Amino acid sequence: MAYSCLTISRYYPHLELYTDTFGKSLFKDILQLPYYRYHTILDDLSEVDEAFWAFAKVKTYSVQNEPFLHVDNDVFIWHPFPQNIISADVACQSIENIDEFSLTDYHLALDYIRKNVNSVPDIIRDSRCNIAYNMGVFGGNDINFIQQYSKQAVTCFNSMYDAILHSGNLKGKFNVVFEQLLLKEFAQNYQEKVSFLVPNSEIDEILKFSTIETAQYESKYTHCIGQLKKVTYICEQIEFRMKYDFPSYYKRIMSYLDSEQNVFEENTKSMADYLNFCKIYSKINHAVDINDIMTNYEFILNNDCWIEEKDGGHYLNTPKEKSKLTDWRLLLTYFERKTTGMNVCKIISNEKDTINLSFYEIVTDVFYLIMESLYITKCLTVA
Repeated sequence: MAYSCLTISRYYPHLELYTDTFGKSLFKDILQLPYYRYHTILDDLSEVDEAFWAFAKVKTYSVQNEPFLHVDNDVFIWHPFPQNIISADVACQSIENIDEFSLTDYHLALDYIRKNVNSVPDIIRDSRCNIAYNMGVFGGNDINFIQQYSKQAVTCFNSMYDAILHSGNLKGKFNVVFEQLLLKEFAQNYQEKVSFLVPNSEIDEILKFSTIETAQYESKYTHCIGQLKKVTYICEQIEFRMKYDFPSYYKRIMSYLDSEQNVFEENTKSMADYLNFCKIYSKINHAVDINDIMTNYEFILNNDCWIEEKDGGHYLNTPKEKSKLTDWRLLLTYFERKTTGMNVCKIISNEKDTINLSFYEIVTDVFYLIMESLYITKCLTVA
């Protein structure tokens, strides 16, 4: 949350936080996060089960009386939001193709509702449940529509609450129904125009906005949705960047955790690799975009990694494992000597057996390989 606040406030200093009294004390008084204004309206939700986190978002939407953009606290940005989002009647992050993305939470929750909730509004009960709107970012200029949607969401949630409260492990799955699925149905019913930060709903395009190590140079926006927040390397990336980019805030957070005697073994282990992160990040942090990374920086295998040929294959040796290189990872052989990503792209684009890809697609794939090899497999470094 702190890193989200700090990246967003670089471009939007009048950032406001909707929280409760404890949150205001923690984030304002103790951690001194630079929110322009704090609102404690969530004190009213103290009796709502914490599994229903989206209700706090709906409550926040409902009290807005002028154009706004709500951003989740697991969203990070490296550029202002585009003008089409700022000026939109209604803006969202992206379209979620429920079946195509295998988003089973929607179907599980809706099936439970249809079987166990008698008073659910028809707009939910009758949903085809094929498309929803991801609301990592949500807001707009049509305040009347947003307030009507928020009112409907509150009604929907209240009508279901007693029944879904006793749904066991399903509890957390209902959030996407009364927030994201409902918005899509409501907008469709009222023929409301919705603009999307991620205009292409294909899974490959969505992934560009979900990987923090590449988003800084490509999409300029990332949202650590769902289970991504539990992936070790993503947690490392957030903490490492927090410590490097905002050291005084990081120090306050660690001091607070120490004072509360909150020590996490995973944190201690991951921080052992912080110096290696700094070695890379300090060199490429100010790169503007993919072209800058691919053209103006050279990369090479780490000193403790090497590639060997054996039985007709290539094998990458690292301190942790030995693995056979296949598909795009075979391109790591070009980095046994320092070279740029663009040089590698030019070489493979001229090979007769190159897959039928455009040069742009080759550049993108090699860029992703480089970033993965720097921060995840950690077999490359910046020369």
